[in-house]
Amino acid sequence: LSPSRLQTYTNCERKFFFQRILRIDEPGSIYLEVGSVFHEVLKELIPVGANSGEVRAALRSDATEIIDRAITKIMPGAGEWLRELTHVHMRLMLDGVHALEERRDGEYHVLSVETSASYPSEEDAVLTGRLDRIDDVEGLGPVVVDYKTSKSLSKTAASIIKEIEEDRDHWQVSVYSALAGALGHPAQGFLYYVVPPGEREKLNAVGVQLSGGRVRELIRRTGREKPRYDVLPAETLRAVFDDAMTIHAGVLAGACAYDRTDDPDNCKNCHFIRVCRRNGG
Repeated sequence: LSPSRLQTYTNCERKFFFQRILRIDEPGSIYLEVGSVFHEVLKELIPVGANSGEVRAALRSDATEIIDRAITKIMPGAGEWLRELTHVHMRLMLDGVHALEERRDGEYHVLSVETSASYPSEEDAVLTGRLDRIDDVEGLGPVVVDYKTSKSLSKTAASIIKEIEEDRDHWQVSVYSALAGALGHPAQGFLYYVVPPGEREKLNAVGVQLSGGRVRELIRRTGREKPRYDVLPAETLRAVFDDAMTIHAGVLAGACAYDRTDDPDNCKNCHFIRVCRRNGG
C-alpha cells in the first residue's frame, strides 16, 4: 500500500476495488504529467548534500535545459505549444518553491531526493512509496518534504492534525515517516509544499512535528498567521499506522466489503461511476 492507495481506500473502498483489485486502467491526466515533470526537474535541480543556501540558489537558477529534458522524458509526444505552456508552469512552480524556501527557518542539508522505499523491507513490503525529499534540519533532525502539485491544503497545522485524527486524511504523514525510518532517517517532522501549477496565490507550506518537546517551527509566520507547524500526538501517529496495517491485512485476507462511498463529493470525476451506479449496486 502507498499513501495514494490508502487515500483511495479511505475515500471509497469500491474505487480501490476497481483500481487495485480488478486493476482497471484509467485515462491519463495532464495534471499528473505536469506533476511528474515537476518532480523530475527538482530531482535534477536539488542534489543530495545541498545546504539551504545552495537549494535556494538552485531554485533561482536558469533551469531551462533541465526543464526541457524532463518534458521530453515525461511527455515525449507533447507538441510545441504544450511544451511551451509546461515550461511556463515549471518556472512558476520553481519560483513558488523558492518563495517557500525563503520562509524556512533554520539551516538544513538535503539527505534524500526522490527515493523509493519499502516498509518493513523491500523483500517483505507492506508500505511503499517514493519520498520527494528528506532534509536534516539543524536542531531537529530528518524532516520529510512532500511536494503537492494538484490541490490546495488546509493552511494551519491544527486543521491538518484534525483531518488526520477524524478523517484519516494525509496518509503521507504516517506512511512516509515509516519509509524515512526504513531509509535510516527517522522522521522528526513532515512538511507539505503546496505549489499548484499556475496558481501562485495558493502557494502554501504546512506540516507537523513528529517528535515531542518544544515545537521547532520550520516556516516563519508573518503578522497574525496561525501556526503552520505543530506537534502531531504520538498516539495519533501510531493509531493511523495501525489502521494502515489493518487495511493491508484485510485486503490480503479478502475480508474487505469494498463498500461504495456515502460522500457524493468522492464521486466527482470518478471514471468508474457508471458501472458503480448500475442497478444501484
